[in-house]
Amino acid sequence: MIRVLIADDEEKVCTLISKLVNWKDFDMEVVATVYNGIEALERIKELAVDVVITDIRMPGYDGIELIAKAKEINDHIEFIIISGYRHFEYAQSAIKYGVSDYLLKPIKKEELTATLEKIRLFCLQRTEQLSAQEQLRLRLQDDTSKQREQLFLDFLSNSRGVIGSLEELNKTYCFKFVKGIFQLTAIKIDCRYEDYNADSMKVLYQKVSKILDSILGDSCYEMEIYCKNTIVYTLLNYPLENCLFVRRQLKAVMSELLVQQTVFDKDIFTLCVGKQTEDIQKLPQCFISAQNVVFQRLVDGIGKMNEDIPVIEEHVLLNQEFLLGDFRRRMSQAVELLDLQAAMSAVDTLTSAVPIDKKTKGSSVYQLVLAAGEMFMVLIKNTQYNVKIPAEIYEEFKTRLFLCGNVERLFESLGLLIKTQIDFIVQEKKQVDNRPIRIAKEYIQKNYMNPIGLEEISEMVGFNLSYFSALFKKETGKNFIEYLTEVRISNAKELLRETNLNIAEICNRVGYLDQKHFIATFKKYAGIKPGEFRKLYS
Repeated sequence: MIRVLIADDEEKVCTLISKLVNWKDFDMEVVATVYNGIEALERIKELAVDVVITDIRMPGYDGIELIAKAKEINDHIEFIIISGYRHFEYAQSAIKYGVSDYLLKPIKKEELTATLEKIRLFCLQRTEQLSAQEQLRLRLQDDTSKQREQLFLDFLSNSRGVIGSLEELNKTYCFKFVKGIFQLTAIKIDCRYEDYNADSMKVLYQKVSKILDSILGDSCYEMEIYCKNTIVYTLLNYPLENCLFVRRQLKAVMSELLVQQTVFDKDIFTLCVGKQTEDIQKLPQCFISAQNVVFQRLVDGIGKMNEDIPVIEEHVLLNQEFLLGDFRRRMSQAVELLDLQAAMSAVDTLTSAVPIDKKTKGSSVYQLVLAAGEMFMVLIKNTQYNVKIPAEIYEEFKTRLFLCGNVERLFESLGLLIKTQIDFIVQEKKQVDNRPIRIAKEYIQKNYMNPIGLEEISEMVGFNLSYFSALFKKETGKNFIEYLTEVRISNAKELLRETNLNIAEICNRVGYLDQKHFIATFKKYAGIKPGEFRKLYS
């Protein structure tokens, strides 16, 4: 049996959870109920617990501390966290530890049941205790899921050709479509790139999928959910007479998503509803329709249900060729001069040229910004500065764009890409320009005690005398003789403080042949003679 521990500081909540389901149906038994985090950890140690259902806020150890400490004891323990609406920040932190699921209070039997069944199968698979019949069922289920997912992959990659008959589609992708309405919805999850977390996204996918299944499942002949790149796609096939009912159910889905948004406050859900069709041949258009609504949220707004409905005025397509031509001219000059101000001005000009109203086509703005970013990267690559930009920079930019929930953030991401890369090149260029100076400084530090001159060093670093002299002063703020003298006097001071060498010996050790000249130079730079310096600091 799978051993379960329930932890909540409210006794009535523990009682409710323990009586909410028949634990034997999941090959589980509740071995303990506790009311604080310290006692929970003790029972976890004593009772070899497999599953912990815990409140996120408890006395002793809170849920996050309990998860962290329990994972040190047994990394295979599965956690279900219980959260109130006000404790979303704790729930998000807990998810980073790899919890199986989170449940919002008040806990619903259906949600707990679905979560326990998922954990049951996972635990049995891990311990290889599944019956042969159950293993076969899961393999068949997995194979079927992969076939059905392939329909999404084919349509989203535009690799699906002409749609055949309903029977052919069912056979190819393992569906049971019947004549009726076909419709695709897409739930887009937006957040800032800095707040994106892959583990949290997996939990969100599971949570959103459960919501869709529980609210829409009974209304449809067929329903398939596919999660990819912060979008949860749902393909619906339902009776014609259910059209209005399904639309009401979609609104109920959006309402439930807004509840989940109280937990993941940094993630914004937008339910994008594509057009309906009765013609299976128009299924590809259903996918295109839903994707158009996903992009249109950039203009129409997020955190609500958006539909692909006929508009009085057609969306305005941007003159991308003209806008990008102007952007290229401005940006090319800015990149050549590494002029960040001019580069950001080019972004501002592009931003101002894009009208943002209900007639603006969201996908056009997205493609414009994506193309501008790609154009900038090409300009950077072709500069004279020969700086290698990591390939993942552009991939990060594309990810940032897809997480943006409005047009303003799109242009912010473009500006960030440009600023970051120009700053990077400026720093790299500075390193390259400084390299001869670094070599010269190192040479002086190692050879200041010998007769050395500017001509010798300029030849060593490969520059002509006059250019290197000017470059040295520009980078150090001193001419060569001043810098060499400072190094020699600095070392003379150290010898005066740390050794008993006489002035003549120190004079020779720091590169001076004439003691009178050394004393005069020392006084000029230190303000006092070498002998006085030694008395003062000895």
